[in-house]
Order: sequence, then structure tokens, then C-alpha cells
Amino acid sequence: MLDQAAQALPADARVVVVANRAFGGHVLTDQAPAHGWDGLAPVHGQTRWRDRQGRIPPMVQQVAQRGDRWNGQGEVFIAVLIEVEPPWTSTVTLALPTRRPK
Repeated sequence: MLDQAAQALPADARVVVVANRAFGGHVLTDQAPAHGWDGLAPVHGQTRWRDRQGRIPPMVQQVAQRGDRWNGQGEVFIAVLIEVEPPWTSTVTLALPTRRPK
């Protein structure tokens, strides 16, 4: 599907693929980057990431409440926990501004 979209778009188009939890994994990690595109997908609070120092905190430590915003670099992966009600968070592959516009 992304190959068809790539053929229909101008070569210099800036594309961000927005995915849901059911459709996000390989599309964001393999297919979107193959076209030079970035991706955005929701993740659970128990999703963990490895920062440049090798620490592996849960994503919820970065965005603990609604409206929180955080920007960082690292590797994202999931730790599955049963019977947990996680907050909604998202992971994105593109660089975001560190401050909200006024």
C-alpha cells in the first residue's frame, strides 16, 4: 500500500505515516523508512525504550499525564503486562520541537 502511495506523491513530499496499534509495527519500522518517511503510532505506557545511556525506562515515566510532551532519541520496544490500564502515549520517528508554540 505504501508503494502505491509513494508512486502517487511528488518526490519531494514530506510524509508522516500515522498508524494505529494494530497496523503500526512493521509499517513504521520497515516500510515507511524505506521511502524516507517518518511515522507516528500510539503506544502503551508500559512500552519501554532504550536511551543513549542504555537505560530502559517505561514510556509512562516520560509522559505521566494527559498533555505532557517529551522529545528524545532511543530504541522503542514493548514489555507486555497483564491487567494494566495504561495511559495513551505515542511514539514518532521524526524530530519534534522541544517547546509548544505560543
